[in-house]
Amino acid sequence: MKSAFKNFIKKLKSKPLVLAGVCFAIFVVIVVILAIIQGALNKSATQLEVLVTPSDASIMVGDVHYKNGTHNIKPGEYKVQITREGFDHYEGILAVESGEVTKLYVLLEQSDGGIDYYETHPDEAMIANTIGGYEASQRQTEALEKHPIFSILPYYCTKYEDNYAVYYEYKLYYKMTGDDRDIIIMIDDAAGNGREDALQYIRDNGFNPDDYQIEYNYYPYQEQWPSVPDGY
Repeated sequence: MKSAFKNFIKKLKSKPLVLAGVCFAIFVVIVVILAIIQGALNKSATQLEVLVTPSDASIMVGDVHYKNGTHNIKPGEYKVQITREGFDHYEGILAVESGEVTKLYVLLEQSDGGIDYYETHPDEAMIANTIGGYEASQRQTEALEKHPIFSILPYYCTKYEDNYAVYYEYKLYYKMTGDDRDIIIMIDDAAGNGREDALQYIRDNGFNPDDYQIEYNYYPYQEQWPSVPDGY
């Protein structure tokens, strides 16, 4: 085995071009392996996704300045300070979990009383809309975690039973009661007979109506149903 290897080396030395080709091939293989390893590390890296408007605000996370974009960061808790002249300052604590992408999305409120900044800066207004959409999604996720019944609401029912002898028409939705995000389950009934059917719909989906405050309203067909801003 050793003699065969020595003979192979001698042949390579006698052919410089072949030796160079072999060395180059080995180099390429090493580079590819390192790139694969680095890619795997990047996928599992702990990252911070920053989106702040105005985008020229000073963004401090711990003792490091950041700009909008995605950055590698070590896990831990960081004090966040975001400042920009003419806008309210933002301060908070950011918890960064290992191996996850943590979002820092902040819209600074204008405080100088001048012309609306976001009306005169359309690019910043687009960022503001993105942040607003993200915040709304977060609130919805938090509300669903606290109130799983949101997954089946709102529900709008129109149906006939008993060979069209019985007709149901009602809305089933929710209404928030305050900052604690408690809810009232609302039943707006146009036919006058939908209360029990609505409660049975709740039971059929795995929830107990007795666990919730229920508000029933009868609105005959000739009356206008009220607007329902929260859960419908």
